[in-house]
Amino acid sequence: MSEWQSADHASAYLERADSLPHRSAGEAALLDEIPLNVRRVLDLGSGDGRLLDLVLHARPQARGVALDFSPLMLQQLKSRFASRSDVEVVDHNLEAELPPLGTFDLVVSSFAIHHLDHERKRRLYEEVWALLAPGGVFCNLEHVASTSAYGHERFLQATGITAAEEDLSNKLLDVHSQMRWLREIGFADVDCYWKWRELALLVGRKVVAEVVPTTRRRSVTAPAFTHPAGEVAMSAVTFRKLRDDEFDLAHGILVSAAEWLLSKGIRQWTIAYPKDRYLACQENGWNYALEYEGDLAAVVTLSREVPAEWADHFGPAPFWWLSKLATAPAFHRRGVGPIAARCAIGVAYNQNADRLCLDCVHGNGFLVDFYRGLGFREIDRRDVQFSTELLDMVLMELKMLRV
Repeated sequence: MSEWQSADHASAYLERADSLPHRSAGEAALLDEIPLNVRRVLDLGSGDGRLLDLVLHARPQARGVALDFSPLMLQQLKSRFASRSDVEVVDHNLEAELPPLGTFDLVVSSFAIHHLDHERKRRLYEEVWALLAPGGVFCNLEHVASTSAYGHERFLQATGITAAEEDLSNKLLDVHSQMRWLREIGFADVDCYWKWRELALLVGRKVVAEVVPTTRRRSVTAPAFTHPAGEVAMSAVTFRKLRDDEFDLAHGILVSAAEWLLSKGIRQWTIAYPKDRYLACQENGWNYALEYEGDLAAVVTLSREVPAEWADHFGPAPFWWLSKLATAPAFHRRGVGPIAARCAIGVAYNQNADRLCLDCVHGNGFLVDFYRGLGFREIDRRDVQFSTELLDMVLMELKMLRV
């Protein structure tokens, strides 16, 4: 049994954490780094909810998710946020992979991650990166390792902790190693934004490369596209720049689809950019890529692990990512080719042409021309649930695809 299941251990830890010198200064530095437009915030190892409470006070428009697994901590979290419907408390041990929670504009943690072994720390940072929306920020106010025995001794003296009282669950790692990991994972502007002895604030942002629009409205044609079985899955496709109304529609449709899928526990949707010009089968899904002169565009795909409740719609086969899955009246498939749906959508980005390409097709016929040229032949806003989650991440990551 984990020591964190013990109320005595958890209570003693909270008492030590509350008495740490300069902790409030570290928290103030963290609050200085959070974006103004935070909509969702995740607190890893939330403890009694002190940090999340500070963040929500600073950004009252935000909704919060607090993760912890200590019974005492969970009890205190529920008590602290009992009157708030905008805070969700989740029982989860950070030793395990993060559950499907959607995307966040801000992920924070306060004196929690240092209890994980180093391998799990790094994997957790990778999971945080995956959960962050473009422009999102990760702030980790952490207990880190000193670079010398002298530095560690000075920390113990300053905090009044004897060697016998040290927390045996600590697995401390130095600042520079953790910052290196964050950079390798893809975080930008990684730095130690505040430090006192062995307390440090590590911050990284998830940024994406901006695509500079061209002054000319160019159209290019992609070559015919065939998967290994030989079925023509895509004829010549014309790429063009999205209109504002098309972009807005795409935002709503993709968000609605992605949120619904995540709510069902499907986390295998990815941005794919294989160099081969065919439908690429992978262990947990299918990646369908469009290629033009070696620079390419990929569409988002999903896992082939279809939930039982979808069996009547999909069958046990790979499927395209579709919008409004919950209300679509019928889905059919033909081999591993295009799927019929009431409203299917595909987004691709052609780096060579600097164009986002999008299509929305209505009707129950097979999409034999694969999204009919990515041109928005029909637009019906009644089928769209607009939201602000996830699509920015999809579109911006498509923009920065590099083969």
